[in-house]
Amino acid sequence: MLLIVIYPAPVAPALHPSAFRKLACPPVVSCPRYPTLNFVSLETDRWNCNQCGADMPYFSLFNAGDILPLQFNLPDVRNINQIVGTRRPQIGWRQSDLINPFYYIRAEIYDAAGDCTTPLFELVDDFCTDYWVGYSDKIGSIQTLFIDTSIIVAAGVDAFYVKIVTINDAFTDEITLWSEPFILSGCKNTVLIQSTYPILDCVPRDYRNPTDDAIQGLKVPFVAPVADSLTPFYASWRFEGQMRVIGNSSE
Repeated sequence: MLLIVIYPAPVAPALHPSAFRKLACPPVVSCPRYPTLNFVSLETDRWNCNQCGADMPYFSLFNAGDILPLQFNLPDVRNINQIVGTRRPQIGWRQSDLINPFYYIRAEIYDAAGDCTTPLFELVDDFCTDYWVGYSDKIGSIQTLFIDTSIIVAAGVDAFYVKIVTINDAFTDEITLWSEPFILSGCKNTVLIQSTYPILDCVPRDYRNPTDDAIQGLKVPFVAPVADSLTPFYASWRFEGQMRVIGNSSE
């Protein structure tokens, strides 16, 4: 038996106080397509060009002689298009006497006190202690530089920018990155922090030996490096501050 009970519920309108708050939406910020620590896609995107109110300007510090390891994870269009069936690169950084067919990425150094139109250095072997490209089985194409700041200081420059540019099969610029300014620390108290990882960090950057098959590193176009001939990436950054001894315990 199905029993249906109908209970009439009267509708009684009521007035209840309410409130709402209106806030302006935050500004739309375009995230970089290829996020890289300390680098932006346009010159005008630099922090010092877009300070908010009384925010302090930003500089990356270095002492003369510091080596600056930089690693990028930019697409390598030219090697992939030209080499079928393998990710092993055959061409890499622009270096001495290399014309367009024999590189796919270049690095340039600009005087931060200049107009950023005339590079101070254009060839990686003119300002780096080592450099290589590779294809990591973990993160894809990688490009690594070790910038020797003593060479830049010797050229009379104490503040500089790094510009990174990839080119495509048509030999035209594809991706451009600009660094925030690197500036000589001068009289500031600074601490240099360096570290390495077994494989990857969270950026991600690959710390393994570039001559391993897992990376397949390359320095000179079309020439496979001998074992351990390339410098593995390591993290290094100079901070303003000082170390203080507070005791001799394990803490």
